[in-house]
Amino acid sequence: MRPTIALAAGVAALTAVLAACVEAPGASFQVTGPTGGIDGAATYDRIITVLRGTDDDRLTAEARMTATTQDGIAACMAQAGFGYTKTPSQGQAGGPHTPGNLTTLAPLGARDFGITDAQWAAAWIVHMFKQPGAKVLHDDTPQYARSLRDCTSSIGSPEPFTPTHAVDLAGQLEAMFTAIEARPEVAAKLAAYGDCITASGFAAADYVSLYALVRDKFAQVSDGWAQFSQSQHWKDAMAYEQRAAAADTTCRADLRRTAMQIAAPQLVEFTNANAAQLQQAATEWAARRDQ
Repeated sequence: MRPTIALAAGVAALTAVLAACVEAPGASFQVTGPTGGIDGAATYDRIITVLRGTDDDRLTAEARMTATTQDGIAACMAQAGFGYTKTPSQGQAGGPHTPGNLTTLAPLGARDFGITDAQWAAAWIVHMFKQPGAKVLHDDTPQYARSLRDCTSSIGSPEPFTPTHAVDLAGQLEAMFTAIEARPEVAAKLAAYGDCITASGFAAADYVSLYALVRDKFAQVSDGWAQFSQSQHWKDAMAYEQRAAAADTTCRADLRRTAMQIAAPQLVEFTNANAAQLQQAATEWAARRDQ
């Protein structure tokens, strides 16, 4: 077999194995055969998706958790003789995930950072509670407040769904990439990223500070969705977020490519060493989707 064919076979082997396990968790995670030329970024993305689920998985899990809590509070309040307006999920779990706040691991190439959607959802909830008859914000009697406090305390909040080995495995990945970002050739590109972002008009040194810079451009949502969504400030902030995301994609491409090239063989070792745990995480997410 010629070397180029061997490299292609290695890429195809790992890609197919991981993709199959996300969609059909009965497949094996063990990678065999040539692994030279593995796409580190694609490999990492598939591993982290197995551990954390897709955006839809996380949003659904959060919505279920919120519904369980809110249904319990509403039932408790009804027993106390009060109405209660249930708060819907704000969909925060669908936003960017950056393990260890590492710039290398932030999602790359998205149209925005998910901040617009999160702010929109929060503003809509405020709007909902401003409607006639809505409880919580419009009922400040001592009796109501005491009952709400007691019900909220007694119901508590369920633990977010996390596959059995996900926290440990995600921690291993974080440690792997923390060491990679400390390597001189990667650290230099991380510094260059900050220079590039700053030159693009955003005073940020890394992805986390860029994200915070964008988030702070959005006004408070306390006026509610109707006013918030029609304001020029909202439109300007949304455009600012999209410009920042475009600059991030341009400025971070070389950093991510270099880090993922270094990580590729380590990710193959990680996959093989943790095949059973990855298999279990995929199976648990699949079962969760079927509920």
